[in-house]
Amino acid sequence: MTGVREEEYLAISGIQHFAFCRRQWALIHLERQWVENLRTVDGQLFHQRAHDAAQTESRGDTLLVRGLPVVSHTLCVQGVCDVVEFHRDANGCAKLPSSASTMGSGYRTPCLNACSTLPSAGCCKASCARS
Repeated sequence: MTGVREEEYLAISGIQHFAFCRRQWALIHLERQWVENLRTVDGQLFHQRAHDAAQTESRGDTLLVRGLPVVSHTLCVQGVCDVVEFHRDANGCAKLPSSASTMGSGYRTPCLNACSTLPSAGCCKASCARS
């Protein structure tokens, strides 16, 4: 146990903001300052289906789950995966793929800037899903 209460866990969504720009992270996650613009509204519309838990679907031996809440008590982080794939094993049980790199967890529109920080949030979500 880390001694950190769950309501104090860091939001995984903030990892990309922090890695890209610490000031942006502070404005959004600490000061709660956010102004919608054309790009953010466009992103919300594009991303809308990703967190719709009612949109679970099955494709052969693959189960696609949207809006899956995840938490890591070891890392003290929590968040929501956009889409997670579960694959049926030989016993018929749904399991995560053996490689975290095959587990999709984020929908993103193409970035205008170099978003090399996005994998950090994806790795964190994969760690949470596996713990």
